[in-house]
Amino acid sequence: MKQVLNHNTLIASIVPRSISTKSTYQNVGRLITHERNRLNAIW
Repeated sequence: MKQVLNHNTLIASIVPRSISTKSTYQNVGRLITHERNRLNAIW
């Protein structure tokens, strides 16, 4: 029972972090796409 509780606590602590990480990845992906388009325009 204690194991399950720890597991749920672990999930509860990880989920918000992964959501914020996901938005960070989206921002980085947008930046990379923007840079790639700029480089393609130069070449």
